[in-house]
Amino acid sequence: MGIHATTGAIYSVPLLGGDAGTEQTIWKLRSLIDDAWKDSYVNRTAIDIVRNAGVKPYDSWGQIRAIYNWILANFYFVNDPVTKEAVRPTTELLDLMAGDCDDINSNMLPALLGTIGFETRFITIAADPQHPDSFSHIYVEVLQDGNWYPLDAARPGAGFGSAPAHFFKREWWSTVDGSHGNYPADGTMAGMSRVGVRGLGGLMSDLQIGFQDAGVILRSVSGQQVQNVVGPAMGPGGAMMVSPPQSGLMSSATEKELLIGLGIVGLLWWALS
Repeated sequence: MGIHATTGAIYSVPLLGGDAGTEQTIWKLRSLIDDAWKDSYVNRTAIDIVRNAGVKPYDSWGQIRAIYNWILANFYFVNDPVTKEAVRPTTELLDLMAGDCDDINSNMLPALLGTIGFETRFITIAADPQHPDSFSHIYVEVLQDGNWYPLDAARPGAGFGSAPAHFFKREWWSTVDGSHGNYPADGTMAGMSRVGVRGLGGLMSDLQIGFQDAGVILRSVSGQQVQNVVGPAMGPGGAMMVSPPQSGLMSSATEKELLIGLGIVGLLWWALS
């Protein structure tokens, strides 16, 4: 039986065996973190964590590390009830500050990271020598700079960016839809694509791509110059900078943005004239 908690109540549903039970649990986890991404309390918690950690704006890796460290330092690992698979809403976990790998790795981490714009995916592994064909642990990977990086805060000796080294099989699962597959040996996206949602935070990045070859990208529609769609969606949030620029110096990114801004002004002047 799998038990699922809601505020003030716990209810149970039959849990299938083997991989089917794993998929059933992951479907429930997807629903819970989707609810969390729409919850202002979860969003405010994530923002408070990164602010209180002193992370500078646009420092994506700093924000990811701050949330990971906060969960690692504050959540108490406790097993599920005997013979049961328990999952709880993210808001309840924030009150309990305790749970197992389902709660810590595949609820809290993707919920807090996703609510401030970081895309994640579930990773399940079979690591028990007595049951090498059954998934026994779950963690997440976060997407940065086109690559997936592991985050596991629910095992002894856990560290930032470190995944379990020993397992018998491994599979990835999307946090937003039903796609999943065998984990590739090279750690690539394995046919998985970015979420097709983009916030306004990614606007400057798209303009930068577009104006690298404005003569090709610009086209005329009814006498007006417009820009074709260029490149894939950035994913929610948009901020892709790994580290903040050096203080007191104009970074190359800042210089590029200034040049882009001047280019926009020039194009507008040209179009109006």
